[in-house]
Amino acid sequence: MSLSHNCSPAQQKYLPLRVAVSACLVGQAVRYDGGHKQHGFVSSVLGPLVELVPVCPEVEIGLGVPRPPIHVVENGRQLKAIGVEDPALDVTERLNRFGASTAKRLKTIDGYIFKARSPSCGVKSTPISTKQGKNRKGAGLFAAQIMERLPLLPIVEELGLETKDQQINFIQRLEAHQRLRVCMEQRPGSKQLLDFYQQNRLTLMAHGAAGLRQFEHWLASLPSGGRLNSDQRQQYGGRFMRQIGKQASQRRHVVVLRHIAARMRQQLDNIQYQQLLQLIDEYDAEKLSLASITAEFQSLSQTDSQAWLTHQSYLQESLVFKL
Repeated sequence: MSLSHNCSPAQQKYLPLRVAVSACLVGQAVRYDGGHKQHGFVSSVLGPLVELVPVCPEVEIGLGVPRPPIHVVENGRQLKAIGVEDPALDVTERLNRFGASTAKRLKTIDGYIFKARSPSCGVKSTPISTKQGKNRKGAGLFAAQIMERLPLLPIVEELGLETKDQQINFIQRLEAHQRLRVCMEQRPGSKQLLDFYQQNRLTLMAHGAAGLRQFEHWLASLPSGGRLNSDQRQQYGGRFMRQIGKQASQRRHVVVLRHIAARMRQQLDNIQYQQLLQLIDEYDAEKLSLASITAEFQSLSQTDSQAWLTHQSYLQESLVFKL
């Protein structure tokens, strides 16, 4: 896709979000015991909104269903995936190789939902046996390869999608990652990334003031109008996605909405401005949805005096509004 170095969210055209997922979470009977762990939100709510890409690494490397269970053990500084009942069964290299090849094959996905506590797919919850006979928790071997090779990718275990706030935050991360990924495909320079930041500033603001200030301080160190190397772009991406990863609270949304209203004030008469503030108060009192008030701001952005709003990702259509 070539956009002539135009990273504007309003002008980019996006394909449906592609999200990889542990196959057992969408009801595929691929677990070691022949069962599944179908997850309601993943299958029934998120599934119709995005393109899910099911993956079961243990089946893909040839272990079959059913299969002898494996677990992760520490072996010096190395983690190994071996059979629970048969320690001679060692699938470490196969899982590592498959993780590396999958990361390359799925480089255009915008998120990954992993099965918690799995020896291959856990993110932070996989039990790891130590020489001292105790268990600590860490990442499964396959998931570790994905995270190492796709460090900006939104990652979550299904246990992190239980509440409405968690689900909203994950979708926001998916959408932000797609915007960033499409922009980064153009190898943007500092001007393009500064423009991209400005177009996403309201979204970033909703995810916390402290992180926003830190991001802005780092942006000030970029060479003005110059080219950037891959490390600088990677640092930009990391800071952008870390900020988006913070939970956007209702209080923060109120701050953003009032910020927009303040910028609009000179172009509105007093009655229009007071009506806008009333809508924000109704949202703050949970009498109005964020989708409804965003639609009101979108309608105002159609006027020439508020054209700056049309480029703001904060007001773009979001899958969050379909939950």
